[in-house]
Amino acid sequence: MSIFLSEIAILTTVSNKLLYKKSIQTFPLDIDLIAIDGSEGLFGIESIKFMFKKLSSKKYSWIIMVDEDVLFANPQSVFEIIGKMIKNNIDVCSIRDGGILSWRDKNPFLPNPFFCILNFDKIKSLYSEKEVVENQFLLANEFDDDLSSLNFKYDVDSIFEEYYCFFLWLRRKKMKFHFLHAVSDTFENDLETTTVFDFNGEILLYHTWYARMYGVSEFHTKRIDRIVNICVPHITQDKIRVLWLKDYAFNFRKYFRKIKNRILNKFK
Repeated sequence: MSIFLSEIAILTTVSNKLLYKKSIQTFPLDIDLIAIDGSEGLFGIESIKFMFKKLSSKKYSWIIMVDEDVLFANPQSVFEIIGKMIKNNIDVCSIRDGGILSWRDKNPFLPNPFFCILNFDKIKSLYSEKEVVENQFLLANEFDDDLSSLNFKYDVDSIFEEYYCFFLWLRRKKMKFHFLHAVSDTFENDLETTTVFDFNGEILLYHTWYARMYGVSEFHTKRIDRIVNICVPHITQDKIRVLWLKDYAFNFRKYFRKIKNRILNKFK
């Protein structure tokens, strides 16, 4: 089965446009770039729900979810990853959210979507927002992944992230997951930056974390710029076209949710 580049898009929820202008220079070429405006606090599960509202009717068969603090070292290898996902019937390819990094001890059965490839064509055919949000719970011994190779602490009972419900729903829909290898000791005096490897064991990307601190914290700005200087090509892409999406109703929903919670807390 072949895949056309027009059927693939990269989606980034952007809260730091300064960093995004730099990181986007490292993104794969010749596919659509889509950005969701996250400057007013839209992220996580709210971003995922908005993605399905805006893109489910579009042509895309594969969506690559990437944070703005991700810098690709070998961007074109994502197409090889998608090819292997097709060959092996893999629906979700990402990085475990626990056991991979010394300081990230969350749920190892679920991904951290700073980089996550979705078989969007298959998933959107089953998607139900109501079902997704109802899956923010865990069952004992539900998953049987082999975690013996994980080097750091993790918590199989963690329900830490609100977006977990989406991936729990996918697992319960019997979607096939593949988790990439990653480490956090590539750079001296930088335990934050995560190096992610592709199927062949080659460096795919660096996740620098702390996007919100770029341009605010001198330490994190210098740390991230160090990786930018490694990854950004000497000849930058001119006139990169990005489709920007904004959820104009988000602030209203957030406001009324706060009012509702205040009322509920008062009665409690």
